[in-house]
Amino acid sequence: MKSGDKGSIVYLEAYMKNGQNGGSAKHPVRHAGERSLPADMVKISDRTRDIINKAWEIVDATPEIRQEMVGHFKRKMEAGNCTVKSDQVAEKMLKEFLLDGL
Repeated sequence: MKSGDKGSIVYLEAYMKNGQNGGSAKHPVRHAGERSLPADMVKISDRTRDIINKAWEIVDATPEIRQEMVGHFKRKMEAGNCTVKSDQVAEKMLKEFLLDGL
């Protein structure tokens, strides 16, 4: 399973929510359509769980769109001081599109 796989996030969230492995050390949490998970287990300490929860709080509190940057470039464009290089925009869009497919 690669890092960032949504199945691992669901499994981790279920682990953290229940404080253990879905409430049963012998039977890992499974979701419809998922293959069985390996029998190896990882125990997450309370400190690690707190760090992960704090990280999620920061992610949830971070806006998707940074309004201060939007305002900065909007003012530059309105003043005619912003030059957009279309080839760089296209390259960035393609990279993001391709990375989203991974």
